Amino acid sequence: MTGWIIGIVVIVLLGLGIYWLSTPSTPRASDTAQNPVVQDEYVQMVNVKHQYKNGRHTYVGEIDLPTPCHSLVSAYNKDANSTTGYTLVFTSTSTSGMCAQVITSKPFKLSFAAIKNIIVSGTLNGKKLRLNLFEVPDNQNLDSFNVNIKG
Repeated sequence: MTGWIIGIVVIVLLGLGIYWLSTPSTPRASDTAQNPVVQDEYVQMVNVKHQYKNGRHTYVGEIDLPTPCHSLVSAYNKDANSTTGYTLVFTSTSTSGMCAQVITSKPFKLSFAAIKNIIVSGTLNGKKLRLNLFEVPDNQNLDSFNVNIKG
């Protein structure tokens, strides 16, 4: 008889353990205060080829837009508070008609004169982009340079 009671207790404890492990835990207020959740503030990461040649910086890449009907306008701004800061500014707009919701890459190419060592950031519709820059030597053709990304 005690063997049956011990068996039932073990089964109940196993069931409670499985239930406890399978239910999602909610963080306590003290946990979130000590370890705040950091939201990724970048709208997307963009692979960009960069070349400095004859006093000009050239940036070439593609930005993912939500539909094929979105168009991409690119420009650059010199940062007012910095002597070496520049921002690649991208704006996307869409037509008002129906369009398939298919992410579509749109190419861009920006070129401007500046000193060699500058700091570059990017925005898409006012939100930050994470620029993954690939330096292209000045003796290579920027348009035919292939970026090999492993991962």
